[in-house]
Amino acid sequence: MEEINLPNTLTSIGNNVLDGCGFTSFTIPGFIKHIPDAFMYYCTRLKSVTIEEGVESLGISIFTSCESLETIILPNSLKEIGYASLSSINALKKISIPSNVEIIGASAFTSCNGLETVDFSQAKNLKSIGKDAFVWCESLINIDLSGCTNLKTIDDGGFRYCSSLSSFL
Repeated sequence: MEEINLPNTLTSIGNNVLDGCGFTSFTIPGFIKHIPDAFMYYCTRLKSVTIEEGVESLGISIFTSCESLETIILPNSLKEIGYASLSSINALKKISIPSNVEIIGASAFTSCNGLETVDFSQAKNLKSIGKDAFVWCESLINIDLSGCTNLKTIDDGGFRYCSSLSSFL
């Protein structure tokens, strides 16, 4: 299967719906408010994902182990990046955290070994970075949280074992 169009009458999607799929790119429509757990888990050929405006939360492990995923476009409507939702994605080099994200869950980006840049410049509503959120992001070079004017918590191990990290503001 190369393409799928989800009908706009859809109001709910279950867990693991497309895990292990063969897509190389995918757009998640904005009428899906919550992307369910393991939605596209272990889709090793997936290279790009666009999540449209309207999506508000990412479930557990939605793109975990999508090792070829290079580009993820997150919408401004997004409020929560769930537990391990974007973990173990080695091809991902950069991610921008949108302005309305309030919570980056525990282990959200764990073991994204190629991740060099996390752009927090628009993340003015960010309140919490969960436990081990960026643990083992070995290519991460610098973190600038100065624009996160509502940040209250960076939980245990938030940026642990980021061996290339040389600047943290």
